[in-house]
Amino acid sequence: MAAKLVRETDALDGSSDLLGAILQLLDEESLFKGLFAHHGLREENLLFPALDARTTGAEKVKALRRG
Repeated sequence: MAAKLVRETDALDGSSDLLGAILQLLDEESLFKGLFAHHGLREENLLFPALDARTTGAEKVKALRRG
């Protein structure tokens, strides 16, 4: 999706309908933002608490050292 946004942004320069192309790009960016926000919330509310509940302190330290 990010690559598509880059391509659409690059294509603005040669667009015959600049306003329409900008509006389309804004719609695509809004969709991307919504999906990204939803993904972040799911990680914060579901994934991270589940991982936290299933890992020991030593496992957490080891994982953080790898990062």
